[in-house]
Amino acid sequence: MDTFALAALLLFITGGVTAQVQLEPQSAMVLQSSDARFNCSTRQQGWTVMIWSLNGRLALTILEASGMLNSSSRFSGIDYSTTGESKWEFIIKDVSRNDSGEVSCQIQGSEPVTAGLSVQESGSVEIVGMNWTVMEGDQVVFQCLAAGWFPTPQLFWTVDDTVVDQQLFNTSSVEVGTLVNSNSTLMFTAVRNVSVVCLASIPSLITPLRSSVFLVVETNYQEEVRAHARSPKEGATHPGEGQGQDNLGYVTDPKANDTNSEYTDSGFWQSNYISTIQVPDVVKSNQEANNYHGTLGDNGVRKHRHVTIV
Repeated sequence: MDTFALAALLLFITGGVTAQVQLEPQSAMVLQSSDARFNCSTRQQGWTVMIWSLNGRLALTILEASGMLNSSSRFSGIDYSTTGESKWEFIIKDVSRNDSGEVSCQIQGSEPVTAGLSVQESGSVEIVGMNWTVMEGDQVVFQCLAAGWFPTPQLFWTVDDTVVDQQLFNTSSVEVGTLVNSNSTLMFTAVRNVSVVCLASIPSLITPLRSSVFLVVETNYQEEVRAHARSPKEGATHPGEGQGQDNLGYVTDPKANDTNSEYTDSGFWQSNYISTIQVPDVVKSNQEANNYHGTLGDNGVRKHRHVTIV
């Protein structure tokens, strides 16, 4: 006699016992490849057999006196009975989409008590593109793709950890075989640097899956500073060369381009244009501050000395 026939016989011969049976949860939503768990309990004493079925097929038989009769790698049970209450947990391991449907528990003399099982699939979620850099006031559009889900995932956005109102983004979905792909678009005006996150969730998923990018917002002032730093100063012969206002002590060596210059017998260089070179006022002021005194020597070279008054 097979297990199903034995279970049916036990239910028949003990039909005189009426039991009040409770099955929990009434509805279970679990991820594919995980375990589904249900609890069947009764306070009625004297029951003999408990039958568990999945979608109308016998899965597990439990005898009050000896425990599980036909456990397997997929279907098993744990006894949580206490004084005054008989309670068994029914476990379905490694569930698949085909297991979705009806789970029932029956004790002799009572009608089967049923619960629903929904096996769901978690896919992927990704914001298209990398981090963004835009100008202040620009309109930015973010697109989030969620692929390979069942049932249709719920997509939502956060900006700097603040949930975005659903009226501010659009979401659409399409079935691909037995799975669902969803697409969500968020648009807003760039005002400041923010973190943008797209989240996808289904009832069986404890923590939503997420994808995030960072939006960098530059002001017009920042762009002007960068442009100014990149361009050479007006009149400079090479990048970074100043005109004397930046460094009052700097004078370009005139010997490089002066064809009218020559060296004297004493080794000093002189030029026809020497009279055009002017010492900045700041030098004069420094000389006065240090009591500058100077004379010309016989060879035309200016001699000078500094007097420091204490």
